[in-house]
Amino acid sequence: MRGTRQRVRFLTLALSLAPSVPAIAGVTVDHDSSADFTKYHSYTWREGTAAGNPLNQQRIVDAVNAALQAEGLTSAESGGDLTVVTHVATDVELRITSDSFGYGGYRGWRGYGRGWGTTYSTVDQVPVGTLIVDLVDGASRQLVWRGMASDTIPSNPDKVERLIQKRVEKMFRQYPPE
Repeated sequence: MRGTRQRVRFLTLALSLAPSVPAIAGVTVDHDSSADFTKYHSYTWREGTAAGNPLNQQRIVDAVNAALQAEGLTSAESGGDLTVVTHVATDVELRITSDSFGYGGYRGWRGYGRGWGTTYSTVDQVPVGTLIVDLVDGASRQLVWRGMASDTIPSNPDKVERLIQKRVEKMFRQYPPE
């Protein structure tokens, strides 16, 4: 029971920090350097923190399946060498844009002059998402590989699908680690 509480606390901490990651706007990967990745041939899915949109969750599953299968791993209903768990967190980032336009001063009578200009500022709420893909050793139940991607979420579903595919592909370029 205590181990479960610790995992829940760790997951809560990881997801609470995830929205602060958008400054990275890219992909990072980490792994257990003592893990022997040559022994992994199959994987099983376990439920993690799903995306708010079930269609996006399926896009994530499809992209991860394609990436793992491209590395020679096969999907297993249960008992895989690896367990795949994904976590998705979304947040809203405020972006401020300021545009100025106008004319500078001029040298008028006796060197004094005036100018005019206007500055417009807009504040936009931009949705940002973070995807974490964990690969856990099926026997020891220890985390052996983690990929994390963070980016702005487009409003167009086709662009969301392409973004998920690109980020997952970029993650798995570093699998297995060298």
